Parts: sequence; structure tokens; C-alpha cells
Amino acid sequence: MDGYAWNYTKSGVYSVKSGYARLQKTKMCEAEDQVLQPSITGLQSHVWSIPAPGKMKHFMWQALTGCIATTEKLAYRHLSTDMSCPRCGDSEETINHLLFECPLALQVWALSDYSSLPDYFPSTSVYQNMNLLFRRKRNVAYMEPLIENFPWILWYIWKARNEKVFNGKEISPGDTLQLASIEAECWRKANLPEDEEEDELQSAPSRVSTLPVNPQCPTCQIDASWVDNGTVSGLGGSTRIKWELKDLVYKDAGRAYQLSMQRWKDSYGP
Repeated sequence: MDGYAWNYTKSGVYSVKSGYARLQKTKMCEAEDQVLQPSITGLQSHVWSIPAPGKMKHFMWQALTGCIATTEKLAYRHLSTDMSCPRCGDSEETINHLLFECPLALQVWALSDYSSLPDYFPSTSVYQNMNLLFRRKRNVAYMEPLIENFPWILWYIWKARNEKVFNGKEISPGDTLQLASIEAECWRKANLPEDEEEDELQSAPSRVSTLPVNPQCPTCQIDASWVDNGTVSGLGGSTRIKWELKDLVYKDAGRAYQLSMQRWKDSYGP
């Protein structure tokens, strides 16, 4: 008569003691396997300190954890049978292939400010590639403004891939890099501290030019705005007068303002 037997006791009958001993032995074997592999905990932790939007931090964390829905991952979970890359047709679309090894992704990195080194960057390991990006961000101070773009580059490579899969639209590597650079700069400016933002505005060259003004003479400044073929327009003006001047100067200033108003009306008024 056939039946069930517990292989870890002489009698074949399960006992709590034998079950606990078996569980502890299994845990020890798993711990030994983990020691043989490098830990990625440091990389995963560092992701959250990178100056970038939260969605991009989460995406990089997913790339390190292996949670991105590439065709290889979908086939592994029996959600698809095709593991080929939808952009280049390679036999298997892994996370590293998607972000670094696909020819279109390689072109994006080649066009960027990251130097491509054979067998070093991009490499066949997603952990090595991400570690290189993180390490350069921390240690190479003079390249910091360039390194800050890599979260956006990774994100827009992923978006370009999805555009191809879901909409059948191919986005060129140049456009991918341009979108990433523009979005990175916009995010950087939007997140500047108030004091740095004021310094940046003050350091920007002014587009308004003024002529030298004689402090002994009244100054009249006017500006106007109108629309071609419109029926309305607007005018603004200001007069600067030095109070120590005589009454004649006040009259001259008022006259100058009236003449400027009349001249504007004759030229641009409806």
C-alpha cells in the first residue's frame, strides 16, 4: 500500500524536531549562497539620495532589483513567450540590454557626456553600469552638472522603448537625449533654493538697455503695446525730475511728456 513518508526520520513519521532541524539546515545553505554573490544593498540604498524625481529613483531601484517588465522577465513569469528585444530584435531583452546594450541605447550614451569604454561602460552587468554612474556622481566633482542627467537618460530610454512597444513609434537616440537633457534642466531650475535662484536671476544679462542720462535734465520714458489691425492699444510713461531745478524745468518736462504722448498717438494710435 502506497503512502507518504518523512525522509528525515528513521521511522518515516514527521516530528517537529526533525522539521525544525531541516528548516535550519536549509537557511544555512541559502546564507552560504548569498555570501558567494556581491551585495547590491549599497546600490539600492544610494538610489534614494540621488537628486531626481521620485519616479526616476523608483525606476532605478527597480532596475537594480530586477522588477522591470522586460520581455525576458515577462517570459520568466509565463506572461509571454517572446523574449526578443522589440527595438533591435536581439534574442533576449534583459534589463541591462534595455538600458545599456541595445544599439539604440548605446547611441544615446555615446551622444551623451559619458565616455564609452569597451568592456567597462556599458558592460554586460547592470550592477556594474549603475555603480559606475553612482560612483562618478559622488567622486568626480567637476563632472557633476553632467552626471546629474543620468536618471533622466535612463528614464527616457525606457519611455522610448515603451513608445515602440505600445504605439509603434520609434524615437531616435538624439531626440531621447534631448528630451532627457531638457527635463533635467527644468527640474534643476525648479528645485533651486531661493537664494541660488535669486543669484541666477541677478547674474542673467539684462535685455533692457538705457542711454546715459544727464541728471540736470528731466527724463521721460515711455513704452507702448498694440496688436496689428487692432482697435485698442496701451501706453505707459514716467517722468524723472530733479526737485532742485527751477519752475522752467518743470514746464519743459511737462511739455516733453505731452509731445511724446502726441507723437506716439500720431504714429501708433488707432
